[in-house]
Amino acid sequence: MKSHGGIAAKNKACNYKMNNLETKMANFLDDHKIEYDFSCIMGHGEKCFQYDFIVHKKRILIEVQGDYWHGNPNQYNEDGSNGKRKLNDI
Repeated sequence: MKSHGGIAAKNKACNYKMNNLETKMANFLDDHKIEYDFSCIMGHGEKCFQYDFIVHKKRILIEVQGDYWHGNPNQYNEDGSNGKRKLNDI
């Protein structure tokens, strides 16, 4: 799904906002004086991907994926029962 986001972002101007975990990562990088860019799009055509952060000097890509993207079973389940949130189709 990220690749489709990258293609869409490449085709039009988008201003992505950092979520809570991305903000924490940005603060960590700032605190350690690590230069980075947020929301890096790499590739061409169908092989276009969007990454959360890039550290150019070290050639490092960083993806920040928390409970939502990993479907943490302590937070999510298939039907939203037992006080948990329902997983979506993705």
